[in-house]
Amino acid sequence: MKENYKEFDTQLESIEKQMKELEKRDNDVYRAIFEANPIPDSARAKELEEKLEIAKVERIGDNQLVASITGTLNNLMSRIAAQKKSYDEVDDLVKDKEKLLAHTPAIQPVSNKDLNRVASGYGYRIDPVYKTTKFHAGLDFSAPQGIPIYATADGTVSTAGNTGNGYGNHVIINHGYGYETLYGHMVRVKVRNGEGIKEAK
Repeated sequence: MKENYKEFDTQLESIEKQMKELEKRDNDVYRAIFEANPIPDSARAKELEEKLEIAKVERIGDNQLVASITGTLNNLMSRIAAQKKSYDEVDDLVKDKEKLLAHTPAIQPVSNKDLNRVASGYGYRIDPVYKTTKFHAGLDFSAPQGIPIYATADGTVSTAGNTGNGYGNHVIINHGYGYETLYGHMVRVKVRNGEGIKEAK
């Protein structure tokens, strides 16, 4: 029986090493990627104390050996449960990051094959109507009339039509996360207020 305990003890040491590697990888890689705080050992296993790690089998009696292995198993079970919870949290972080990326404007509103040039960039310029220096808070894309205009990210239409603000037929999409885009001077509008929009793929 003591030989069996000895073999069991060796297997536990191997599992312990693997557990430490998982915890280290969780803190140093997975949680670091998503800028999440690392989990201290005390949170993973409140009962964890180095002095209670597996004792040398040859130095303890049967009862102590059983108690030591039982304690180690309980400790590992506690750490495994905490690690599973951490991985669930990391999984949620992955989903949140994917959602954030999907709602972050990142493409041109007209397709490359139809884009001749950027007619006017973001910043100060000579106003084409008033001929004075004014700030231009957007990008003008030159393309044939009627070319499709695409949403640059997922979101919800907050304005659709002509509201007399100087942009003619236009659409404003609220992407959440502090992002909003406006598509102006359109020939026609094919969406309505409150409509959910998906980024063009």
